[in-house]
Amino acid sequence: MTEAGQFIQSEIRARGPMPFSRFMQLALYHPQFGYYRRGKQIFGREGDFYTAAQLQPVFGRLLAQAISQCHAPAQPDGRVIVADWGAGQSDLRESLAGFDYRAVDVDRDETPERFRGIVLANELIDALPVDVARREGGVWRESRVAAKGDGFVWCDGPNLEGEWLDYAERAACQAMWDSAAAIIELPVGLRSCIEHIDRKLERGWIVLFDYGYTSRELMRFPQGTLLAYRRHQAYDDVLADPSGSDITAHVPFDELRRQARVLGWNELRFETMGRFLLRAGEADQFNKALAASTEAASARLRLQLKSLLFDIGEMFRAVVWEKV
Repeated sequence: MTEAGQFIQSEIRARGPMPFSRFMQLALYHPQFGYYRRGKQIFGREGDFYTAAQLQPVFGRLLAQAISQCHAPAQPDGRVIVADWGAGQSDLRESLAGFDYRAVDVDRDETPERFRGIVLANELIDALPVDVARREGGVWRESRVAAKGDGFVWCDGPNLEGEWLDYAERAACQAMWDSAAAIIELPVGLRSCIEHIDRKLERGWIVLFDYGYTSRELMRFPQGTLLAYRRHQAYDDVLADPSGSDITAHVPFDELRRQARVLGWNELRFETMGRFLLRAGEADQFNKALAASTEAASARLRLQLKSLLFDIGEMFRAVVWEKV
């Protein structure tokens, strides 16, 4: 068992079955054992998964063009701060060198206490801890994590009530699920994440890329969306290898957008990531994005662009807000 698994087992044995959000928080973000904090290579060919940020330099070049087109508010000295929220390896730093690039991640925050500029969030929300609820016999109950032998199993927790019961019932109705068994993730970490962004960003733009579903699209996921990723393979058993694999849940975009409205963010775009990047590059026919010194390099960049526009670009969504 991993060190994170041992830590989680000891906490369960001392306190009883834990909410899945606690399991996910420890597995991903524990200061010593967490998946994102162990110093392991997790991105790219040698890691567990790719994000758009690894498709460099094309992704970064297109983002730089999109940011230039935003005419974002600058600091008093003229600098435009670009805060990369969930920066990981800071893959975008070089491409965004024309701006005042600031990385934000679990172990660092390079932004001022309050700033004007741009917040980028690439695959940030899908890694936020979630709770899990299951409906059986018309009753929604939280699913918790219990210890069993050297591993972990799901067990029944308390009945849902209040805000999260309303959330689950509303989602099931919008997804047109019947009264049969169903599983849904509860985005318990979402509000605090965007409120943190809101406190830091005085004025400017928020540009978010992620995968997920709208309320109508939720009907495709009656058994939930939780997955673990290891060596570019997806696994349903998210309890099997704490800190040894990534854990993600699809983003409930309608809930994200609702909470952004509560904060007063003005939504400007909700579209595919491919459409967002197409708009950024079409002004110069992608000349800057595809600039290369050799034909071999040019061919590699064209493949990156194809993936960004038509492969992951169609699977991922872009949401753009302005905060004034």
